[in-house]
Amino acid sequence: MAWPSPQDYSEAVQNPKLAFGDAELRHGQLELNRLGLPRPRSGAFATVYKVLTPARNWAVKCFLSPVSDQQQRYSAISAHLAQVNLPYLVQFKFLNDGIRVGKQVVPILKMEWVEGEPLIAYVEKNLSNPSALFSLALRLADMTNALKNAGIAHGDLQHGNVLVVNGQFRLVDYDAMYVPGLAGRTSPEKGQRNYQHPQRSELDYDVNLDNFSSWVIYVSLIALAVEPQLWKQFRGGDDCLIFRQSDFEDPEKSALLKLLERSSDQRLRSLAVFFSSILDLGPGNVPALDGQIVPVSRTAPNSGLNRPNWLNDYVQLVPQQQSQRVAITSDDLIQEQSVSWIHDFIAPQVSASIAETFRNSPSADRIIGAISLVFILGALLLRVRDLISLADFVFALSSGAAINCSFWFIRFRSDEIFAARKVRVDELNEIDRRVSSLRSALKVSEADAHSLQHRLSEEQQNISKQLQRIREEEEKEGQGARATLQAEVNSTMSRRGELTRQESDALQKISTTIGSQVQMLTSDIADLLKRETSEIANALATKREGVISGYLRNWHIADASIPGIGPGFKARLRTAGIINAADVNVRVLSVPGFGQTRASALFAWQRPLKLRAEQTAPKTLSFVEEAAIKAKYEGKRLDLVTRKEVSERQFRDAENAIRTTYASLKQDLQSDELIAKRKADSRMKEIESKYKLQYSEVFRRRAKIEEDTKRGTGCLTEKAGILRKELFSRRWEHEKVRRTIVPFRNVSFAGYLRHIMGI
Repeated sequence: MAWPSPQDYSEAVQNPKLAFGDAELRHGQLELNRLGLPRPRSGAFATVYKVLTPARNWAVKCFLSPVSDQQQRYSAISAHLAQVNLPYLVQFKFLNDGIRVGKQVVPILKMEWVEGEPLIAYVEKNLSNPSALFSLALRLADMTNALKNAGIAHGDLQHGNVLVVNGQFRLVDYDAMYVPGLAGRTSPEKGQRNYQHPQRSELDYDVNLDNFSSWVIYVSLIALAVEPQLWKQFRGGDDCLIFRQSDFEDPEKSALLKLLERSSDQRLRSLAVFFSSILDLGPGNVPALDGQIVPVSRTAPNSGLNRPNWLNDYVQLVPQQQSQRVAITSDDLIQEQSVSWIHDFIAPQVSASIAETFRNSPSADRIIGAISLVFILGALLLRVRDLISLADFVFALSSGAAINCSFWFIRFRSDEIFAARKVRVDELNEIDRRVSSLRSALKVSEADAHSLQHRLSEEQQNISKQLQRIREEEEKEGQGARATLQAEVNSTMSRRGELTRQESDALQKISTTIGSQVQMLTSDIADLLKRETSEIANALATKREGVISGYLRNWHIADASIPGIGPGFKARLRTAGIINAADVNVRVLSVPGFGQTRASALFAWQRPLKLRAEQTAPKTLSFVEEAAIKAKYEGKRLDLVTRKEVSERQFRDAENAIRTTYASLKQDLQSDELIAKRKADSRMKEIESKYKLQYSEVFRRRAKIEEDTKRGTGCLTEKAGILRKELFSRRWEHEKVRRTIVPFRNVSFAGYLRHIMGI
């Protein structure tokens, strides 16, 4: 029977008392649309209705397709949530006999209706309120940490399943939820694509299931808090916050990630680099949002950072920033802690006042500059007095400038701050080379894995073709054996059919001859009995009629007192021949003066007389009278019965002879058919045995190929995992070193010239 459609559900819920099995839902009221019909909220896997009850409102989830272990999953989830009792989750109940749709009864999910603000709507409303978004990011970390500590993963953490109620999160839709009681199972779905790791599969199903989607929401909130224009620029709210699946699948081409990694806000830039690095990890290696929240100074929001252990190596402050930390007093603590969370995970913004300066004293550079200037002015004076040629002046000018710039450049390169910057730049270049090398090695590893899988696929295709060929050959031989058997069976059936026809013809022949005689004699006997019975009945009727008539003739009309019939009318009756009760019949109506009334009176006088006569009349013939009639027919009946018995005996003998003859012939055919089947069974076993060896060899070869591939893939996967983790570390090392170079932003030759000039 087909599973109910959304239209089927919409028709069923119009009458809650008949539709729902749950007593509370039966007495509830469906939320209606403008047409006065139940308002559905349809998704890919279910249709949801809002049911209003006096105690609370419920969301009734009607599934659009059956799920085999749905009840077991929800039972495990319900049992675990009842133990942990977290404020982020809502009350629900799986009802196996939930709703009647036509003649079907199918399960539903009854979940507490939460009046909250959808995540997308809340974010869009607070784009101009960064503290609200920072605060929401803080609460996201609190929630994910609480869920993980309780052994829970929502499984589909995305804007459609997250509501904001008074600044706090409430989660709905637990179809993909993980709890400890479901360990070892696979995920029933892979979640909304714009919030899930691109490599996630059904096998990724444990307490770390929400790690990646938590980071997606977290980074989105921080990015929008710092740069709210990203919402419009990247079509936020269009089935996502700002990130889309394409950003995760190909981060190198992601315009959003590139923009975030080039952000002028160093904190956001560090966070973006970290998030981009997460994509180098597999789904199971993505870290969780489990940092420790610490209070932050209002006056120095970028100082005094406590980070989670796993991130300590990635978001360190540069020495200059550490030296300028501001002391935090109890009066400076932010009770709300709305922005502390971002400081735990991203680097502080580098102040414009924090910049490295040159160590060399500019005195010598200025002296050389002054000497060069005097030399140039002297050459200019000589040129003005025409004491030297223009070529000599240009040579002197360029020589002085070159010598002066060379001296300054040598002094710039010899400055210890240049050396310090060069060390960091060289380190950054070395990390870049290492990252490039790791990416190349990772590509090679992935290519090897792909090649291995491709070879496995080719081998499997070859094996499949070989198996198909063996099956075809086996089927061909089997068809030959079955065809031979079928030919013999068909021949036997044809011969059996012919024997059956012959037997039928023989039986029909004796039925036409002897059988007809039996039927004719049976008919004659029945006719004779009918005539005998008829004659006895007629004799009895005649006898009764005589007695009744004799009795009625004794009652004369002239002696009777009949209403309405006086002597005159009696004379008329006598003239007409109607003298006594036996003479009264329809002729009365023809006597002059007798209408319907007088005739009825005459018949009324006759009726009791006739009844008394019938009662006195005999009910049967006397024994002698009846015996006389039966004797008349007895001889004929005995002759017919004797002849019938002889014919019936002849018919049975002939029929038995025919059936015995043909039964023997059919038994011979059955023996032939049994022999043919035994031969066919023997042949089929020979074929099965023959090809069983071939199958065994092919399966053994396939198992070996799969085992070798599994071993090789495991090595490559392990190697790729090591490369991904190192790549993750190197990218963050790159970010750390890059942040240490920021204070050296003025360390350049032009900066050195400004240093000399005191600018």
